Amino acid sequence: MSKLNCIIITPNKKIRNVECDYVGATGVEGDFGILPQHAPFITELAPGILFLRNLGRADDPIGITSGFLHVFEDKVTVVTDNAYEKTDLTKTQDEYKKLYEGKKLNMDKIDKSDPKYNNMKTEVDKLSVLFKLTSYK
Repeated sequence: MSKLNCIIITPNKKIRNVECDYVGATGVEGDFGILPQHAPFITELAPGILFLRNLGRADDPIGITSGFLHVFEDKVTVVTDNAYEKTDLTKTQDEYKKLYEGKKLNMDKIDKSDPKYNNMKTEVDKLSVLFKLTSYK
């Protein structure tokens, strides 16, 4: 059975270069999965969790704030501004939830045309991803 070669890179470093059986992600149009021999594909990623799965082993979740995923000939390339691993977590799930809810509430009070809005959205997206990542053991 063939495998996928998955490469995840940020502007600062290569996060992963591994073989896996499945890649799952959240695109701007919804969740999707990639198996070996998938048709060529490219999509924009939304903030969420990227799953690398190997049969017989636990999922390897990686938090992604945004980016692009490209599939071609069993090679999956993910280019993202930020990627977070479970080892990056410094707070509990409850702490991330409170931080996320507080920032989201403040962001919802600001008009989208305000110059501060984009920075707040970036922070809210990051906290959302970190909160989701805490739920994976």
